Amino acid sequence: MILFNGILFLRLCFLVLFFVSVGSFYFEYFMGLEPCKLCLYQRYLWLISTISLLFLNLYKRIHIRKKLYLVLILLTLISILSVYHSGIEAGYFSNIMTCSSSLGLDATNVQELDQILRTTENNDCAFPKFYFLGFSLANLGAIVSLFLVFYCLINIKYEINNKYEKK
Repeated sequence: MILFNGILFLRLCFLVLFFVSVGSFYFEYFMGLEPCKLCLYQRYLWLISTISLLFLNLYKRIHIRKKLYLVLILLTLISILSVYHSGIEAGYFSNIMTCSSSLGLDATNVQELDQILRTTENNDCAFPKFYFLGFSLANLGAIVSLFLVFYCLINIKYEINNKYEKK
């Protein structure tokens, strides 16, 4: 079936990851949305996965199942971080790392502290800055990454079944 073609999946996955990565830069530099630390960690994973998929698509000597397993590992890491980030936004998890910067909090009086509070942008992971169709960007990242994980698992199952049917 064309729907469960591992090579087609890798190409489709590369396109999705590429557009998600480009979109993250678009939202930061053109829409002015400053990413929190978890958003940056997610971006790094998306970029690493995009570059890995580019090389996996170009390099033909690796067996398709090995490629799918590597992609599954990368997508699972992205999914875990995305679901964790979405859970923090929804209040299900408490953040184990600080998302706000402690720079500039050396006020000596109330007026300086007031000025710092008024000029400092909120960069906390628990407060999403942008919604699309009622979903935050972390929610959308979780949805996309979980979909890709399940689609990758289906492709791996199909590749394994094809191996045993050919024998």
